[in-house]
Amino acid sequence: SEEFYFLGMAVSDKMAGAMLLIVGSSVYFYYIAWVVITPFIDQDYFIHNYFPRRELGVIIPIVCGLLLSVVVLTFLSLVMINSRPTQRHHVPDKPKML
Repeated sequence: SEEFYFLGMAVSDKMAGAMLLIVGSSVYFYYIAWVVITPFIDQDYFIHNYFPRRELGVIIPIVCGLLLSVVVLTFLSLVMINSRPTQRHHVPDKPKML
């Protein structure tokens, strides 16, 4: 198992995977609770203090998706432009005079 350094600490691949799984799952469940569950709870209930406005639940993923698309398409276009073979113009030889 290889190790890499995160914040000055050696972290194994399994530990990094576990951290990513925990963080990703936490963000996913928070988002689901925010967007799917809170609309069915009364507005004056205290749970709404832990979540931003519901409109942001739609706006944030759209903006992140657009930014991701721009980055991916820019990267692909730069790769395609730089991998294009250089075109050499062939100049035909002059005919020899007899």
